[in-house]
Amino acid sequence: MTTTVTGFDGTIDESTFARGQALANRRGVVASRSSFNASQVANARAVRLTGGSAYDAGVLLEVTDATATTQAIPGPQAGQWFLIVIRRDWDKNTVTYAVLSHDSTSTATPTAPPKGTPSDFADQPGVLADQKLWWVWAVTGSTNVLLVDARRMPSWMGSPAQPQNGPPTTGPTRRRPPGVARCRGLAGSTPT
Repeated sequence: MTTTVTGFDGTIDESTFARGQALANRRGVVASRSSFNASQVANARAVRLTGGSAYDAGVLLEVTDATATTQAIPGPQAGQWFLIVIRRDWDKNTVTYAVLSHDSTSTATPTAPPKGTPSDFADQPGVLADQKLWWVWAVTGSTNVLLVDARRMPSWMGSPAQPQNGPPTTGPTRRRPPGVARCRGLAGSTPT
């Protein structure tokens, strides 16, 4: 029988830490309702995301720019769902944004996003993991999109229908200059 214990000083690497955080259910949350908020880009089939803080599997992404990224939405087949995610790659030590294609629908506006995730959604903490941000529904012949929030808030914030109460405790905050993105947990990484 082989027993491995990690977590004490000097015994844990980033991949093992990420797997442990996933087991502890420390997965895919944004800091607030304003973190990575979405809006449609005028006259374009594209979505603009605000900056903010997002945490998944031991890696914290902090983007202080007013606009974190603008994601073009591919041309849909009739009507089609897409999922915008933050992708963390431990092999490459990178954090990127991705638009994943999901189910095609008729051209009628749907009432809810699909259940499940796209087939290329990554869920292997310590290797490759996606964090859901926004479902986007697009239809052929239009640049308009429907946005459905897929972000998870910290448990102390309650459901989206409840008011924001703030964290249970507050402490000192550190300020970064405008335009500086910080990604902790992946050595030498910067979001792209």
